[in-house]
Parts: sequence; C-alpha cells; structure tokens
Amino acid sequence: MRILLTNDDGIAAPGLRLLAQFAQKIAGKDGEVLIVAPLVEHSGRSQSIEIHKPFVVKKSALFEDMGLSAYCVHSTPTDCVRFSMDRFGHFDYIFSGINPGMNLGLDISYSATCGAAFEATYWGVRAMAVSSDLGCLEVAADKIGEIWEYIQKNDLFAHCQMCNVNVPRDPKGIRLTAQGGPYYRDSFFPVEEDVYEARYHVEEKDEKDLDLGIDTDAVRAGYCSVSPLLAHRTDFETLKKLSRQ
Repeated sequence: MRILLTNDDGIAAPGLRLLAQFAQKIAGKDGEVLIVAPLVEHSGRSQSIEIHKPFVVKKSALFEDMGLSAYCVHSTPTDCVRFSMDRFGHFDYIFSGINPGMNLGLDISYSATCGAAFEATYWGVRAMAVSSDLGCLEVAADKIGEIWEYIQKNDLFAHCQMCNVNVPRDPKGIRLTAQGGPYYRDSFFPVEEDVYEARYHVEEKDEKDLDLGIDTDAVRAGYCSVSPLLAHRTDFETLKKLSRQ
C-alpha cells in the first residue's frame, strides 16, 4: 500500500505528524508512506494552484525519526498533490490533515484540507480529509483508527472516492452524513481606515433542531462525521429537467 500525506498547515504542523503515525500503522511494514506538504499555512485557499511561476520543492528531514521520506513544497496543498502524482507515481490513498478546526457544510468549499483531497479524486485516487475541533488534535488522532475501521467495514471507498472526516471535542460515536449548510459565520471589523478584518464564529443551533444526518449538526451533537463527497458540481436534476424540453 502506498499512502501520500499532505495538509494545509505546513509541513511542521503537529497534525501532520499524528496523521503520519496512523498512516504507518495501516500501511504496514511492506507499505510506503510519503509526505509532501506545503512550507507554510494555506488555510482557506481551497483548491488553488500556482500557474504563473515555478515553485521550490525540497527534501525535508522532519520525518526522518519516523523513517519516512518527506518533501517541502513552496506552494499550496493542491500543488503538493499535483506534483506528487506527476513525480512519484500512483498512490492507493491520499490523506490530508489533521486540520485544527472543522471543515464542514458549505465551508468545505473554502477548505484547503479538503481541496487537496478533491485534487486526489481528479487523479483517480481515494482520499480522506481529516479535521478536528480546535485544540483537539490528539482526540482526532485517537479516534481516527476507529473511523478508518468504520470506513472499511462499510466499504465506503467502493462507493465513493473521497471521505471528509470531522472529529468533535468529546466524540460519542460515528455518523455517516451529508454535507450541511453554514457552520462558520464571518463579520468584518475595521482595524484602521479602509482596512477590514474578517472574524468568524460558529453558528449556534438549538439541540432540538439538529439533524444528525448532516455533518454540521452531527458534530454539534458530539458525533464524528464521515461524509462521502464528490468534486463534480453539475446540477443533474436541472440538466435532466431541461433536457426534456
């Protein structure tokens, strides 16, 4: 088994090392885990790529203590995947994370953690994006083995190419979920003349209104959410309806 790891927080981020420990376990002694991650944080960069200038890729010694090869890319998480698929050949899985902060609902569109996983699907590789509540990387690392067993038991990758995983602060179970609506809300505050800063908060929701079938509400209720996602954005219902005319 060959597994590629990346993230959107930079190659030195602690969540990436925790994900590498998990990947080593499932790859086994005969498998290979390769790390190709950005030099610096790219949160909120979605699936952006560099098309205007060359970027540097250097071998990194950060994971030598784990016996793993790693490369540091001076570009985005998506470019890490693109570069790896071109230069290092095929992988069985591409994992992105562990991200400190949830990637849920409509905010998935902004997520560079998910962006790297979406890019993997473009190459026909099964992918998993992993995110946790803030300050809970270790919780996610402890839970990821159980979540992987859930994915394998239900043979999710036989039906989809990408799973988006989110782990709350005190997980009490696992839910298979659809993508929900807004999770974060932004407000813009002036910091000086003509300059504004976006500050976000998590949208509150009454417990009686929660729908455990969607990712945003499942994590609000304390469940790990596993969402099978598509990169394809065609509205097939509209296409089908209008094609009849």
